[in-house]
Amino acid sequence: MALYNFHRVLIASAILFDFGFSLYCFRRYQITGEGLQLTMLVASSVVTVAMIGYLIHFNKGLVVFQRQGALTCGDCGYNLETTMAAGRTACPECGAAIPTGFA
Repeated sequence: MALYNFHRVLIASAILFDFGFSLYCFRRYQITGEGLQLTMLVASSVVTVAMIGYLIHFNKGLVVFQRQGALTCGDCGYNLETTMAAGRTACPECGAAIPTGFA
């Protein structure tokens, strides 16, 4: 799990660095009016948006990976392992009925 957190921090710091570089390119473009600064600004902004999308996708995939194999409620995602062991028939989190063939 520590490696996943390190990856999150690494991507978040890359996003912050790239956002800062975009601001730098924007300020330089305002001062000099060079087309190269504008090109770097657009490219850096596209990379920033792509990394944000990747981080969101990574976090969603990690949640699905962690829940895989666990007995979870279909409505709220609550872990039902202890609930099933106690013999209850409803989710304690949202109150949804647990199907009888659910194991």
